[in-house]
Amino acid sequence: MRTTIPTLLLPGLPGRLFIGCLFIGCLSLGSVLTISCGGRSVEPQKTGNQETKAAAPILATTSVISQQIDRRLRLPGELLPWQEATIYPRVPGFVERILVDRGSMVRAGQLLVSLSAPELGSRRTGDEALAASAAARRLEAEARTNHARAQRTEAEAHLAAVNATLQRLKSAATTPGVVSGNELEIALRRVEAEQARVQALKESEQAAIAQSRAIAENEAAARAAASAARTTEDYL
Repeated sequence: MRTTIPTLLLPGLPGRLFIGCLFIGCLSLGSVLTISCGGRSVEPQKTGNQETKAAAPILATTSVISQQIDRRLRLPGELLPWQEATIYPRVPGFVERILVDRGSMVRAGQLLVSLSAPELGSRRTGDEALAASAAARRLEAEARTNHARAQRTEAEAHLAAVNATLQRLKSAATTPGVVSGNELEIALRRVEAEQARVQALKESEQAAIAQSRAIAENEAAARAAASAARTTEDYL
């Protein structure tokens, strides 16, 4: 069976020339349609080996080991205490030993610092000397007090005697001519003199007692100062 393709001829052009122009036009139209419909060119397909190499890049690896750190860093810092307390010594002195360090844990009553106060020993010696001197003076004052008391007792006895004599003379003077007025006057003056002597001895005794008490208080103060100095020395 034969098929006949109709041929369209233009006037003035040969048949073969017309068919060639028509073929060229179809090719141009096909290229235009391909560019306008696709919008992009088709890349050539890659092989399987090329895709594997692009998806899995090569990374450097190493083995994990355990070892000592050989790198040190010096960083500035400040240590702040949890609690601060200011302490003062009882007496000024020189630091001999420090028994704790900064940041150490301490407890109440623990010895922290050992001090030395040379002048404390000399002061204690001076207080003890004052106490001994006050004790000696106190003994002397007590002796004077006892002597004044004895003199007062003797004067009171003598006063009692002359007063009794005066009373007898007054009784006898009631009888005219038995006692002269001169004897009565002399006895009265003796009584007054003894009364004044007794009063003076009483005042002297009171003064000796007051002096003895003052010296005893000074002695007690000196002994207390010496004891305090000794206690402070033991504390240091």
